[in-house]
Amino acid sequence: MAIAAQFSRLHIEGLVHGQLTAGDILVDSMDRVLVTYDRTDSGPAQTDLTPLGRIFAEMLTGRLLSPEQAAPATNEILHSEARLVVEKLVGAHSSGPFVNADELYTTLQAMSVELGNPQAHAQQAEHIGSARLYLILSAITLFLLLTILFLSWWYR
Repeated sequence: MAIAAQFSRLHIEGLVHGQLTAGDILVDSMDRVLVTYDRTDSGPAQTDLTPLGRIFAEMLTGRLLSPEQAAPATNEILHSEARLVVEKLVGAHSSGPFVNADELYTTLQAMSVELGNPQAHAQQAEHIGSARLYLILSAITLFLLLTILFLSWWYR
């Protein structure tokens, strides 16, 4: 969710990363998620969301994918909620792609609440004491969601 939150802030400012790769998403020693920006462009949010979907698909399938392989690879993702997110990110879902990163963030947040993640309840509070705490909770939530998805795949 921290990744989605960062892209949401960038997109609200009217900017897009433009050339997102897995190497642009870093986790530091404090388990904080960082997105590196060599430069930013202006343009549609989908410029960032489609590559993010491919990165998520690679994480969930365990293999590197070309942009053309991302949509077909969603069939390999067993967890239905994760498959929905990746399909919408790569534009392969019948309801269409996410409109922006804020919609992605809201969807991930709702999924975390549905899965009973206690950190998500803290994120829904109107104000969180510090941005650092917010990023840490987001990273934990993403980690827990990915762990649940991986375990459901592993024990199928």
